[in-house]
Amino acid sequence: MQRNLTAHAKVYAHLLATLFAAQHIGGKLAQVSRGPRFLSLSARLNDPRQIGRALKLSEPLALASKTENVIAQRDAGYVSYQIELQQSYWQWYTRADLPDRAAVGLGVNRSPVTFGFDDDPHSLFAGATNSGKTEALKSALVAAIGQYTPDDLKLVLVDTNGELSDFMNAANLALPIASEPNDVENAIRFVAAELVRRKTNNTKGAPRLVLAIDEVDDLPDADQLRLIAKQGRKYRINLMIGTQRASQKTLPSILDNLTGRYVGRVDNAQASAMMTGHSGMSAHQLTGKGDFLSVLPGGRAVRFQVALATQADFNTLPRAEVAPVIIEPAPVIDLPDDDTTTGGRPELTIEYNTLGRYLAHHSLNQALSISRADAIFGHKRTLHTRYCNALAELITGYKSELKRIREEQ
Repeated sequence: MQRNLTAHAKVYAHLLATLFAAQHIGGKLAQVSRGPRFLSLSARLNDPRQIGRALKLSEPLALASKTENVIAQRDAGYVSYQIELQQSYWQWYTRADLPDRAAVGLGVNRSPVTFGFDDDPHSLFAGATNSGKTEALKSALVAAIGQYTPDDLKLVLVDTNGELSDFMNAANLALPIASEPNDVENAIRFVAAELVRRKTNNTKGAPRLVLAIDEVDDLPDADQLRLIAKQGRKYRINLMIGTQRASQKTLPSILDNLTGRYVGRVDNAQASAMMTGHSGMSAHQLTGKGDFLSVLPGGRAVRFQVALATQADFNTLPRAEVAPVIIEPAPVIDLPDDDTTTGGRPELTIEYNTLGRYLAHHSLNQALSISRADAIFGHKRTLHTRYCNALAELITGYKSELKRIREEQ
């Protein structure tokens, strides 16, 4: 099989060189790497100003190589072309294959992709049906449990679809798994009340408390989740949110705070931009079933295969009897914003003139990466993400209304 892959790589390299020559793009192939479901060809350009033209070669390369999809991305000083392999070459992993207990999957050349709370206190696990989104969340939960003792990490799990039952009676649980509406509301109140307590008492060194919610399409207690997202980091309170449709409508005022992004296959390019926070990530061209992107600062992403948590992993989890804790509804849970940075994002406004300029780049099919947004508009990641999200919702609304008008005519 390795010999066949080497032969494929030589053919793909020749095709890429031919396309470069035809488009008058100066550059050379620097590296060929094996991904779980793709071969990655990395090319260094002679003239970085040709990056836009080079990225547009993904479709011609897919056609020439007779493969389903090619994803082209800027990768440090290179342009990488991820050429999808036939299914017979796909690799699947379980957590037993991981070299690090903090890892959630393996990428190019079996390099581990890790999960933690230090750099990204709140994380989003997103993807359409059959993307492997819930499996990614479960693997991350096992990774988190593996890094802490039950005294150092407490979990509050919200699971309305019965997907997280393998964690039942895990010793790290602060409450029984919440699945019924009343229990879900109680679980979120529990975490919000703990945030109030820690802030009021200026508590330091408390156990890390993680609220993990799978499928938050019908978001309960939005105000309390918003409070946790904005102020939780300073008090070691974190969010892990799983959803099929991430937008400011389904995740009001907390989407920007979910800085850890793990995104599987989505429905279209607009959904890709919304869930990754960047245009041009092409999450809609992933293969599904655990094929994921881990989004990094600077508009880059690492493509990896989620390592499944198996029954063997769940059998090793420490177990204990978990007693319910009932939190009475408070009339108002209102905390003033912290004066110091707590991991939340400041409220940002959209300038319509600038949004129009974003739309112009979109209309010309020019991928507006975070580096280009910084150079053109002075936008860093947070503000760039806000504009990409606003643009995606604008385009979706425009298309929907245009369709409705045409149907009425």
